[in-house]
Amino acid sequence: MRTLSALLRVVENLDRSHSQVISGLTVRARKADVRLELTATGDAELEMWATGRHVAPFSDVDGRPVRVVLSRRPAPHAAKVPLPAKRRKAAART
Repeated sequence: MRTLSALLRVVENLDRSHSQVISGLTVRARKADVRLELTATGDAELEMWATGRHVAPFSDVDGRPVRVVLSRRPAPHAAKVPLPAKRRKAAART
């Protein structure tokens, strides 16, 4: 029950701003520590701060330090748009 409670505290803070900027979470349990790798599509400063404040109980239950790291990826709406044919030819010449 303590493990679930500690994990819930961490997960609850992944959407602290209610903007859904955290799009993924990977947990890597290593010998020396537990690494929470967050993937964000925008500014996740508040989520990083809030999650960092609530990892101590999880660390206490698991017995290993918990590290929270962030990787960014472009938002889905920021996908590359193909250039028109004329601009592709001009870009290819340069």
